[in-house]
Amino acid sequence: PPPPPPPPPSASGQRRASAVGVHWQPIPGHKIAGTIWSGDSDKKVDLAFDVDKLQAMFSAAETTTRKKSHKHKHKKERDSGDCALVFLSVKKANNVAIVLSRFKGKLSADAIVDALGTFDTDALSADDVSCLTPILPRPDEISAARRLSADAVTVLSPPERFMHSLSQVDDLERRVSVLELMHSFHTQCRVVGSQLQYVLDASVQVRESKPLRHILQLVLEIGNALNSAANSSRLGGGHAVGFRLDGLLKLRGILAFDRKTTLLDYLAAAVREQAPELANFMDSIPAVPAAARVDWEATLAEAHICIRKFELAVAQRDQGGDSLHLNQFVDSAETVVQDLGELTAKCGDTFREVLTLFAEDPKQTTPETFFKVLVQFHGNFMDAHKAQRTLPLPPVESPVSERKEKKEKKEKKEKKDKKEKKEKKDR
Repeated sequence: PPPPPPPPPSASGQRRASAVGVHWQPIPGHKIAGTIWSGDSDKKVDLAFDVDKLQAMFSAAETTTRKKSHKHKHKKERDSGDCALVFLSVKKANNVAIVLSRFKGKLSADAIVDALGTFDTDALSADDVSCLTPILPRPDEISAARRLSADAVTVLSPPERFMHSLSQVDDLERRVSVLELMHSFHTQCRVVGSQLQYVLDASVQVRESKPLRHILQLVLEIGNALNSAANSSRLGGGHAVGFRLDGLLKLRGILAFDRKTTLLDYLAAAVREQAPELANFMDSIPAVPAAARVDWEATLAEAHICIRKFELAVAQRDQGGDSLHLNQFVDSAETVVQDLGELTAKCGDTFREVLTLFAEDPKQTTPETFFKVLVQFHGNFMDAHKAQRTLPLPPVESPVSERKEKKEKKEKKEKKDKKEKKEKKDR
């Protein structure tokens, strides 16, 4: 049947709102034949309905639905406007949001910015500062943020509003660096100072230790006695007046004729029998084990870093000068830096005196290597001392006498053979 005629215009002459359409896909007319839509198989059911009322009803429904839909759409747009990013990447904005959530209920974004501006270490802990450091705005983000108008700032998402506020802080990265050092400075200086003190104490103890000198003198005498028999000029010919400290570590590798007893065993036995008070020579240098664990170069580098950090804080104070927290920090740190510098110089001078005393090369010997030799030698010596190995009796003929006798016999035989050969020739 033909479609119903369109409804007449309203009495007011205004155009009625269009009805809601049914969004289906029509079947082409030439495909109707033989389908349920042809009307041939079933009797048509006539429905009586008011077209005008139907259209008016769904026009009204459309209006209501569209208003609701429009309202919902407006809300969605507004929400996305809150999250719409102007100068941050999605990843950066997410990271900033995560950091801000850490401060929720503790500090507002504005309070964080204020604390950065005033170097308030009470408001921002060391952990807080370390969380902020990775999300600081880059130079390009700072430039983009500063170009925004006041109206544009009001519609920024929370992460970007926070980044915009940070971008207004002058020397932001340096301020954060100063805050970091304000938190870590005193602890770092204490650690460095303790390392330097270990080396200083060990140097003084080694320089003053009489038991250590006696042990070294005993080693020298035993070594000279052996070298005189070996008659080696390279080893001092038994007349050496001293030796490099690392020679102490070679005593354990020098074996007696039984191939078991070492020269260190001999030394331990000599100390045990003749000077037992020297067995605990390490008691006179108790700081040496701790000093042997000090990385000298790294410690000096850390001391230099502490001084450079202090200079950075002073420069920031001189530039701003209005932060009570920063001024108090500089005042307290000044004495610490001065003491650290004096300790570093005293430690280096004292250790060089020890190297001179032991005739060691200052260019090749660090506190770490020097004190490690003493620690290792003490460990080896105590092992031999506790073992209490019984020294083997030397053979009736010592190896040296035996070699000398063989040499004399050989020379005598050669002389006799030569004489006989000459007499035979004369005949």
